[in-house]
Amino acid sequence: MTAQLVSITSGKGGTGKSLLTVNLGVYLASLGKKVILVDASIGSSSLHSFLGAEDDHRGLGSFWNDDSLRLDDLVKGTQVEGLKLISGGGDLSRLSEPQKIETLVLLDKLRSLEADYVICDLSTGSRRSTLELWLGAEKQIVVANANPASIESTYKLIKTAFFYKLKNIGLGHWLDERRLTMGAGKLIPGDFITRIFQENERDDIGLLKKMMASLRPMWVMNMMRSKLDDDLGPAVSFAAGHRLGIPMSELGSIPHDDAAWTSLRRRWPLFLEHPEARASKAIARVAKQLMAVKPKTDFKPLAHRHLYELFQVSPMASDEAIRRGYRQMKDVYSSESMVMSGLYNAEELSAFRKELDDAYDTLSDSFKRRKYDEIHLPADYSRTHLKSEPVYTPIADEALPPMPEVTEKTEIVGDTLKHVRMAKGLKLREVADRTKIGLGYLKAIEDEDYKKLPAPVYLRGFIKEFSKCLGLNPEWVLRSYMRKVEENPVEPTLDE
Repeated sequence: MTAQLVSITSGKGGTGKSLLTVNLGVYLASLGKKVILVDASIGSSSLHSFLGAEDDHRGLGSFWNDDSLRLDDLVKGTQVEGLKLISGGGDLSRLSEPQKIETLVLLDKLRSLEADYVICDLSTGSRRSTLELWLGAEKQIVVANANPASIESTYKLIKTAFFYKLKNIGLGHWLDERRLTMGAGKLIPGDFITRIFQENERDDIGLLKKMMASLRPMWVMNMMRSKLDDDLGPAVSFAAGHRLGIPMSELGSIPHDDAAWTSLRRRWPLFLEHPEARASKAIARVAKQLMAVKPKTDFKPLAHRHLYELFQVSPMASDEAIRRGYRQMKDVYSSESMVMSGLYNAEELSAFRKELDDAYDTLSDSFKRRKYDEIHLPADYSRTHLKSEPVYTPIADEALPPMPEVTEKTEIVGDTLKHVRMAKGLKLREVADRTKIGLGYLKAIEDEDYKKLPAPVYLRGFIKEFSKCLGLNPEWVLRSYMRKVEENPVEPTLDE
């Protein structure tokens, strides 16, 4: 039995990665999985406190200082069935940075533990042992918050991990050459990837492809305080992946929730203390997404990508889908966008926005677009078989219906809301994810299924959030829709 290794880190402290680690483990254990949590934040271990346990002074820190210890001997049970823990305890006076060979041995031993998942909570930042334990995992998670400092520090962490791995696979000479010509502060991973492919050094390309297939950072945006932040994770994954040349994905976002604070005070996992809390449900979604992620062996450098991918649409996309993708990308790549924190300087950002404009100029002109397709898409490319695989907000490829006119005097009913949603290219599931309103309630609102609507006090709140998501005036919608509800009272059944 080979355990699947998951490593979790962040660019700076305070992101809530330890809380995520523990509650991911609790959720997976609730599904019948055998899970071992590893507190690899040596010197500042804290996972035991999330589980209502005392600190075990004989933990991972002891393992690195005592050759006679076996890792299996450090695995301790917890009060959660199916969940075990290796603490980070040890003699603090003897702690030191482990040697590279010691970290590699630890990775092998972690995989040999009797478990389905081994989840490591790593130190923050880019110390060598942290990078090795993170890069050595099958699934590499970074946790960030919705603020510029957290996002920028995460970008730096991922860049550092790339350069560290580049040197360790024998491609450090590319780094030395580039540092001399550009200066260390301007080193961008994507530049190296493009250069290596352009030079067509077969052995180096083979090493790079193997390396990039194993470097797949997955973002979790934690403690999100507004619904506007919900799109931040996908936007960060796309923009950072494009700029740095490193494939990234988003596992999900977790809202700020006071229930998390109360569970910390009570020293008990959030998922058990408050299973119905918004943060608990979000962590469950992250866990499901994590289990669904499959390893990828392919890698395509930026220089080999086509214009459609700039707007996250397929070559069979409609003009409206391309137009909407262009608008979204201009928002993401604005100088005020949090996504841009530390990713571009002003001159570079201006140049890339010009690239977006040029791409849109080509794809929005039918003649230029046809010529572009003939030159840049393979001759056997069949538009009928193309699939769009968006990373940022999903963009519908089909032609969108016209946007209905909505004014203060418009009678806004369920059908109106449905038409506005479809004109914006939004799936009902996407609205549910953004507003945190149940899919069943949204469908009942659109269908005017009065028997399935919630109580008026809740319905008013749902309609306001639905309206904001669609860009409509909430007061107009609320006044019109609630009038319709009052005109169609639901007769109570005998059971009620």
